[in-house]
Amino acid sequence: MTVPWQGSTRIAIVPVWNDRVDQSPGSDFRDQATARVFYDPQGSEGNDDSLQNYVWTVSYGQASLSGAVFPVVRSSGSDVTGAAMDSLPPGHGYTHLLAVLPHGSGPDRSSWAWWDASPRNGITAFARVSLFQNSALTMRQPAGIWGMETLHMVTEFGDLYNVSPNLGRYDVMANAFASSHPSAHTKLAMGWISPSSVVRHGTGTQSYVLHAIGLRQPPPPGRVSAVRIPARSGTRSFIAEARLAVDKYERSDNLGDGIPDEGVIVYEIASLLNVKLRAVLDAGQRYSNDDEGFSVSVSSTAVPGGRRISIIEPRTSGAKGSGKRSRHSRRIWTRRLTPMSAGCCSKRWGKRAETLKRSAAD
Repeated sequence: MTVPWQGSTRIAIVPVWNDRVDQSPGSDFRDQATARVFYDPQGSEGNDDSLQNYVWTVSYGQASLSGAVFPVVRSSGSDVTGAAMDSLPPGHGYTHLLAVLPHGSGPDRSSWAWWDASPRNGITAFARVSLFQNSALTMRQPAGIWGMETLHMVTEFGDLYNVSPNLGRYDVMANAFASSHPSAHTKLAMGWISPSSVVRHGTGTQSYVLHAIGLRQPPPPGRVSAVRIPARSGTRSFIAEARLAVDKYERSDNLGDGIPDEGVIVYEIASLLNVKLRAVLDAGQRYSNDDEGFSVSVSSTAVPGGRRISIIEPRTSGAKGSGKRSRHSRRIWTRRLTPMSAGCCSKRWGKRAETLKRSAAD
C-alpha cells in the first residue's frame, strides 16, 4: 500500500560524515546540504536543481518538503544514518529523516531508504543520499536519486527495476539516474494524478488525445492523462501515456538522463511493482497484442504537448501468439537493471517486506 503525498511533509535534514571514510568536510557542508534540499540554482540560467523543485514539479505542485537542517554530525563508523538519528535533540517532533553524506563512493555509502522501522529517537522512516557521486567531489549526485529515496521514504512505494523489461528512464522509481518524471502508474499511486484522468478503454475503436505526463495535470478538456486497457482475464492491465521532453527532467541534456525517446509508451501492469515496458511508439507506429486482442496506434497528425492515439479492440477473436510490435516500433531492451545501475535501492521492513517480495516475484 502506497501512502499518497499531498501537502508538505516535515523531514529532518542531517549532514553527516564518517571519519573513517571521509576527509573532514568544509565549513560549508551544512549550507550545501540546505541548498540541495530547498533551493539550488545551477548553471548560467540558475536552474533550480534542488530536491524541493524536483518533488514540486513531478507532483504538479501537490507535494513539498519542510523541516530544519540540523548541525553536521560526525560518525566514527558505517552507521551514519544511526548517528544522524541519535543526534536529534529531545522533543524534535520528526518521524522522517534524510541523512546527507559528502559523497557516495566506497563501502556503506550507497543511497538507501527505509520505512516501517522500529522507532529510533522518534524516527521511523529515513533515507541516505550524497552531495556527490565520487570522493573527489566533482560529480554531483543526480536529483533523481534524491527524489527516488525521498519518495521511497515518504510514500512507501518500492522499486520498479526488479522486473525485465522495466520502465527504465520512463520512471524515476526504475532508474533514478535519469531524474525523469514517474510514470502515470506511479503518480496515480502517489495521489498526483486523478483516477478520473486515466480513462478506461472499453471495446471497439476509440481515439484519445494524451496530455504529456511531464506537463501540468489535470489535462485540459478533450485530453486524458493516460488510457488503461484491461486484460481479458485476471487483474492485469496496460497503460498508454505520452512522454515528451517538455521540461528539464524529461529532457536529455546529458548522457543517461531524461527520457530516452519521445512518444507513447505502452506498459503492462501485473501488480504495483511488477510493471513491464512493452513498446515505445512514435508517430505512425503501432503496438499489437494478439493475446489480449488490442492494438495501439499513434496518429501522424501533430498534437502540441501530447499525442493522439487510437485503440482498436477486439482484434480477431481467439487470436494466439505473444504480444507483438509492428516492425516500425522501437525495440524494447530487456537488460535487467541492478540496484547500482538503477541508481539506488530500498529496504523493506515488517509486513511490507512480505507484500513487496510477493509483488516482485509475480
